[in-house]
This record gives sequence, C-alpha cells and structure tokens, in this order.
Amino acid sequence: MKKYLIFFIFIFSSALFAQKAQPAIQAVCTSIDVNVGSHNLFADATHKRDLAFTLDGNAELKGPLILTNTKTTEVIFKGTMEGTHLVDSAIWYDQGRIVRTVNFKKTCCTNNTDNVEPSLKPNAALRGERHGIERVYYSSNPDILKSRYTYESGRKVGKQYDYDSVGSVLNIRTYLNGILNDTSWLNCTNPNADIEIYKEGKPAGVWKQYDATGMLTEEKFRSEKVDSIVTYSFDGKISSVYSKSDPFAEKHSIHEYDSKLTLRSKYFLKERWDNDSSYFEGTYMEFDSLGRKAKVANYAFSKLTGEYEEYENGKLSKKGHYFHNEQIGTWYMYSPKGKITGTEQFKNKEDIIVSQEIIEAPIEKLVALDLFPDGIVKPVITITLAPNGKIAKLLKKYPNIEWGMHVKNPTNHEIICEDSRLSKKEQEDVKKYLKISVTQVKTVHYDHKEAPFTINYQLVYQ
Repeated sequence: MKKYLIFFIFIFSSALFAQKAQPAIQAVCTSIDVNVGSHNLFADATHKRDLAFTLDGNAELKGPLILTNTKTTEVIFKGTMEGTHLVDSAIWYDQGRIVRTVNFKKTCCTNNTDNVEPSLKPNAALRGERHGIERVYYSSNPDILKSRYTYESGRKVGKQYDYDSVGSVLNIRTYLNGILNDTSWLNCTNPNADIEIYKEGKPAGVWKQYDATGMLTEEKFRSEKVDSIVTYSFDGKISSVYSKSDPFAEKHSIHEYDSKLTLRSKYFLKERWDNDSSYFEGTYMEFDSLGRKAKVANYAFSKLTGEYEEYENGKLSKKGHYFHNEQIGTWYMYSPKGKITGTEQFKNKEDIIVSQEIIEAPIEKLVALDLFPDGIVKPVITITLAPNGKIAKLLKKYPNIEWGMHVKNPTNHEIICEDSRLSKKEQEDVKKYLKISVTQVKTVHYDHKEAPFTINYQLVYQ
C-alpha cells in the first residue's frame, strides 16, 4: 500500500460582512516546515531517524531536507530539494564526519536520474540527476578519499577513480555517456595494473591480468566473434586456453585446451534471460591428454538429461541415460574390446516424473517504487481575518509582519510571532488577534500518523 504525506491548506480571507471597499488583512503562506519524527519511511527497526524538510507557499518541496539520528541527534543526510528531486549538492555524514558529497542538476527527471541513498523503507527513494563531482570518503578515515566520479546529466564521463585506504589510486575506469569505453586500469597498487578495454560498453582488444608480483597470469582476447582466455603458470608458460564463440549471443560454443593446446573439453553455454549467469545446454564432451574421448553427456538447463557415455583409453566403458540428473533405465558396462560385461537397472523416466515433488512457482508481486515525496498537497488551516484598528496600524508601520503556527494536532496548535521589528507587546497583540482568527486546523498526516509542522505566514494589509 502506498504511503502518502498529505497536506491541505485553505485560507479564506474576508472582512466579516464589511463593506466591499473596506480594506482587509490577508494571511499569505510563505513556507511550511515539517518534522516528521522517527516514524517515517527512513526508519527501520534498529535505526530511528528524524526527517525534516520545507515546503514553499505552493506546497512544493523547496530548500533543505535533513535526516538525523533520533538517539544521537547527529545529522545523517543533508540535501536541497526542488519539487520532487534533489538539486545543487548533498552531503552524507557518519558520526558527524562527511563521508560523501554529490552535485545534482536543477532539472529532473530523465532516464538518467538515479535513486539516491539513503534508502527509504519500505519502497521509497530520493531522486536526483548527478552533475559534476561525486566524492566518497572512508568512514573510518574521512580524510582519505575512497572514490571520485564525474557525471554529466546523470551519466558517468571520463576517468573515474577508486582509492585504497591510504589514498593510493586503486582503479581507473573510463566512461563515455554513462558506459565503459576505452582503457581501464584495475589494481593499480600492484607492480603491473590489470588492463581492460571497452568499445561503447562491450569488451574489446586484449585484457591483461597480473598477480601481486607483477607476473602475467591471464590474457583475454575480446571480440564480437570470439573470446579467448589464455592463462599462464608461474614460469610464464601457457597453462590453458579457453575459447568462447559469439560472446554477445544467447548461446556460446566453448573449447578448452591444456598447456600443449590439446582439446580437453567442448560444450555449449546458454545465458539466463537476465544475463545473471549461464548454464550447460546440449552436448558436453571431455577428452584425455591424447585428445581421445573421455566423456559424452547431454544437458538441459544444466541438468544431465539424455544419453551419457564414459570412455577409457578412447574406448567406450559405460553407457546409459539421465533424466534431470537421475540415472534411468538400463545402464551397460563394456570391456576394452567392446563387449557388454554387466548391466544395472534404474528407475524409469515415468516413475521419476510421478515421484517428483510439485513445486508451485512463487507469485511475484510487482511493488511500485514510491518516490519521496509522493502525493503532497497543503494542510487545511481555515483563517478568517478582519480589519482591526491596532493590527492595521501595525501593518502600516511594519508591512508583511511575519508569523507562524506550530501544529501538533488539530486541537494543539500554537501561534508564533517573532518578527524582530515588533516589540514584545506588539508581538503579543498580533498573537492574540491571530488566535481568534484561526477557525479550523487539520494536521499533517504522514505514513498514517500525525506529524508536527510549522506553517509560516506574512500578514498583508490591503
């Protein structure tokens, strides 16, 4: 269920049946300061947090948004809101120390706009379009930079730097319009940095990987038609070769070779729909050091299914069938001369199907991501303001007198007037006048709970 932060403001100004030409006093809303308290989407079971933000006179978010630790009162996050998104800069804190700074664009929201931590619970998020430098510091040592990233309109551009705990450059990745492009250097604190090359987000060229002593351990030859991986032993000689066809396709043919470049296995891999992993699909073959067949198997979704054979010295020694990783039917054992030397009986395929546990696929519920803020409208405060001789004189002397109302609930609200231009007595006169002018108050509701807020006004004499 979506959780809303709901405000209504309705201001009714009249002259209490006064003549049409009679001047009136109006209350103009300038801003609304909200302190949601610890029961909000930012809080979880172990970290109670206070959320405070400001709305302008049109109930649009405008200005600081501050998240503090309820117990320690330390600031956790401080940003600037414009409507529904972060603008300008934002700062993250840990025990009073700055651990992250980010710059944002004024405009929002495009496909390049990110959900920004701190994560809200349950499904809610702050949004902002990064533009400029983002710096992250080690929380254990806030003087040491952990990463420095550069953004343009929400996309990473140019060199992106990661640093180790002593401030040395660890990784340098190169981006163009938000995707990896050109050369990146990883593990730069080693004698030789690992090298990765991309072309518009796709691996390209020769990748190199080194160990902590600077020895080359692996080379990857990347192209759209084939990926080849050559691994090296400690003496610099080839240890193995791995070849993968059509690296960007759904299904790949894999060939693996030993140090003598003898084919040791070949099989097919298929990518999961989400590219999270791959699985065996189709015929799988293994070979001995002389290149003779050692095993032939068949897979479906990485499960042994179909004909299976084993060989010794290139000759068939065992043969049977699998179904979902279980041996089925009759299995045969053979002598080196190809004669049957024994059999073994297993379940039939039909028996396995019947005995298998029926597992109902879980129903995935699509949960909408509620952005913070969501559904903001003004709080209801009905005010009837009439001309008053004393107040009218004050307004002529001090135009746009500033005052406010702190609201805890509909029956508990306090008029505030601290305009520095007024004397204490004049401030009290204004408060008395306003107390009888407020006829109805409905408080803020956030996450189905009342939240205190302060609404700021100016008195205008017309």
